[in-house]
Amino acid sequence: MTTDPDALDTLRELRKLARDVGAIIASIADRDTLTAEELSGVRVRYQALKAELAAAAEKPPRNSYEDDYLGPAIFAVTVHLTPPAHTHPIRDEWLPALETARGDISQYLKDLEDDSAL
Repeated sequence: MTTDPDALDTLRELRKLARDVGAIIASIADRDTLTAEELSGVRVRYQALKAELAAAAEKPPRNSYEDDYLGPAIFAVTVHLTPPAHTHPIRDEWLPALETARGDISQYLKDLEDDSAL
């Protein structure tokens, strides 16, 4: 198990990204409708996620772990999160985009853990 702080920081950032995507998925999965309050809340979280991704994509990598794992994960997630935040999460099919993004994050997490013996 590595104690490399750069690897551990990258792992934490990937896990946070996975949690953020997972929370949005949990809010809309297996739902046919959302209350106005739920709709507003999920849109705010989705918009915040997209803003965080855009800001993270602009930052240069601080180390090789960010360059090899976090940067590509952010790019992959950004590519898949194409539904605009003002659309309806259920009617406008956010779920497939979010699930694909979560799968990408999971793969980068696994690769980092395997490559770094985390």
